Amino acid sequence: MRAENNWIDKLKDYFTVITIDTRGHGESDQSYNPDFYSVHNIIKEIETVVKKCGFKEFNYFGPME
Repeated sequence: MRAENNWIDKLKDYFTVITIDTRGHGESDQSYNPDFYSVHNIIKEIETVVKKCGFKEFNYFGPME
């Protein structure tokens, strides 16, 4: 397990923990257009994940790159 994921082990007994592959990281699409990586677009993607998981509320933990 990578060091930056140690917090998952600490939270998983108390919360449902979901990790997402944000734009430009991992296997997600990449773009040379800076608008592709706008905070607005990232927030929309997080909201989509939350809605598809059926959560009415959530806490976000992590960087907004």
